[in-house]
Amino acid sequence: MRNDHWQSFYSSPASDRVPLEESSFARWVTDRLDGHPPMVDVGTGTARDARFFAMKTHEVVGIDYSAAAVESATRRSELDGWGARFQVVDLSDARSVAGFAAGLDWSRGWNLYARFLVHAITDEARGNLWTLLAQVVEAGGEGWLEFRTDKDAAAEKVFGEHYRQYLPVDQVAEELAARGLRVVEQIESQGLAPHRDEDPWVARLRVGRAG
Repeated sequence: MRNDHWQSFYSSPASDRVPLEESSFARWVTDRLDGHPPMVDVGTGTARDARFFAMKTHEVVGIDYSAAAVESATRRSELDGWGARFQVVDLSDARSVAGFAAGLDWSRGWNLYARFLVHAITDEARGNLWTLLAQVVEAGGEGWLEFRTDKDAAAEKVFGEHYRQYLPVDQVAEELAARGLRVVEQIESQGLAPHRDEDPWVARLRVGRAG
């Protein structure tokens, strides 16, 4: 993962440009959830969606590579009483991901949520994300993914250029299928995640068990 970018971003005033309110994807997910399952927010960033889920009475654990992001989210959760927990996890390190997974109570039916993460990580990190997602689904949970697709590659970005992979939705679905996972619901469109003058092409996937 291109980690220096995100550590610098969440340590700087630039992170203040991220909206404070929850994303439309988080609302889309809650409209489809069965009850209030605990949520793992992978790539939690500013924790805007972790806060939203926590305030909706979900147990939430947010993970991120950036220690600055985790420290900020932990501080705000404690001050405002969300009850969410945050932890540094490096998706590019299989041992880091396995260590995190070992600390979860899998009888709880965790769901995995990852917004604007899949396109921002390397192939290796994405493989480790799929491993974690497969564990979530095997234990009875679901996965929720929103990411920029290959249709968005040429567009200008509000937050400038940094490491991104613009993956076709079919490729992601094939990678998930190879892990025994199935796309239960899929949308690919503009109009789902507009921000300022940017209206990116994104996909939303709901992921469950194949078969």
